[in-house]
Amino acid sequence: MKIAVTGGICTGKTFAAGILEKMGFDIIDADIISRKAAGEKKKQIAECFGERCLSPEGRVDRKKLARIVFYSAEDRKALEKILHPGIISAVKKEMGKYRARKNPFVVIAPLIYETGLGNMFDKIVLLSCPEKQQIDRIVEREKISRQDALKIIRAQMPDAEKRARADYIIDTSKNRDETEKQIKCIFGQLFKEAVNGKGK
Repeated sequence: MKIAVTGGICTGKTFAAGILEKMGFDIIDADIISRKAAGEKKKQIAECFGERCLSPEGRVDRKKLARIVFYSAEDRKALEKILHPGIISAVKKEMGKYRARKNPFVVIAPLIYETGLGNMFDKIVLLSCPEKQQIDRIVEREKISRQDALKIIRAQMPDAEKRARADYIIDTSKNRDETEKQIKCIFGQLFKEAVNGKGK
């Protein structure tokens, strides 16, 4: 069974990945793949956005790049055009490896729907919390203003639209123990379905 976990920024994807690893799932992290893709496409990114996206050492600075694309839909589309084909290809390749080994795996990716990856999965699990709480978490983690945090959220697909598309929704607004219970409940059932042949 091909399962993906998605959710907006600061909804608990890293925490969920840690729990799933403990449950025996291998993790394909699209964010790690994205960082690698950005490094490989450094020349194209620099040509598109100039030195404003580079670190003093000349590497692609992901935080600088994020600020650029979260403020401009045009710049965001330009970056997606550079990165998304390679990210999608790499995710598919990793999935093929794990399927060949018959390893149970989960893809963790914030932009499942935005990149058109949704149709690749049998089940999609969404991590979700109220917008105010999401803003609080972004401000604390990224050390930015609430206005900037809201811009980041607005640059992503609305949570309501993701909720309408997802097969399962995990509420990450409560404490970690409660989130962990939900993850174990949902993925325990999905794993049983896969083992019993009910999944794909």
